[in-house]
Amino acid sequence: MTSITSNIDNVYYEVGAVAKISGISPHTIRTWERRGFIQAAHRSTTGRRQYNKQQLERLILFAKLTSAGDSISAIASLSIQELRVRMTDFDSPTSSGDIFNPSKILQVHVLEVRTYERLSRMSTRVKRQLLDLNALEDIADSNRPDVIAMEAPPSIEGLNRIVEMVTGRWPDVPFVLFYDFLSREQLRRLGDEGFFLIRLPVPNEQLELYLFKAAGQKRVPKDVEMTNPEHQKDAERLFTQNQLISIANATPKLKCECPNHMSALVSSLMAFEDYCHSCEVDSPADAELHRHLGYEVSMARRRVEEALMYLCEAEGMPMPPKEREL
Repeated sequence: MTSITSNIDNVYYEVGAVAKISGISPHTIRTWERRGFIQAAHRSTTGRRQYNKQQLERLILFAKLTSAGDSISAIASLSIQELRVRMTDFDSPTSSGDIFNPSKILQVHVLEVRTYERLSRMSTRVKRQLLDLNALEDIADSNRPDVIAMEAPPSIEGLNRIVEMVTGRWPDVPFVLFYDFLSREQLRRLGDEGFFLIRLPVPNEQLELYLFKAAGQKRVPKDVEMTNPEHQKDAERLFTQNQLISIANATPKLKCECPNHMSALVSSLMAFEDYCHSCEVDSPADAELHRHLGYEVSMARRRVEEALMYLCEAEGMPMPPKEREL
């Protein structure tokens, strides 16, 4: 595969940008670096990790191969060329994808003039077309875009009509939304609705990679996204560890070990939840698995906690305060 165009060969990318382009979380990138699987090429004047183009490509290949079933420990020592060859085993001739394929042309349909002008500074790999929303049905099927892009309007509510019109024409085409400032709640909601969000300002070279990354993703319907365990919150804990210890050591009216056994069970489930959320895993797919396990175990733990609460009430056992944790 030919190397990426020269205008981005000497560019450095910080962890946040690398995570957005590669799809690997910042936590996983730092874990892999700590384990010696990747090393930052440079440090900024403030000490922030920075990665070059070749390292970014390595991380993209790591993400694709681990998602396909490889262990990071099995592929981390491979060279870039060996990783590209390895990708052919998974029927992916473009290896690290269109991001690093200089012959790939990205077709971007733009919904307003400001974004159209912004993309004029991209390389020749990015072709832009300004859309007339009133003439969407007249666009030939052969002119289907790879990406739809626009800048977030002042009123997010005013975005809905535009989105309905465009996604009605191309329901699965990725939708990139540029923004200067949005509240955390707006960002969460737009992310849940499947937008690829890019905060401005962004260097041209980095912006180009973001667009290619977005082109490789399909918009996920909101109802599907919202049921993903990654976006569900673990069940709230009813007991702290010090309360569980106090209950286990209490003397119940009944001559049985139920409070002791149930307290131990809740404590064990809590420990497994914590393990799932802190587990250093070998691949993004493993991280997804552990998030799901942590969520499911939290739901089971909550049911046991409710049973333990019922037992304490039935036994007339005073509830220890939560303020101080052992």
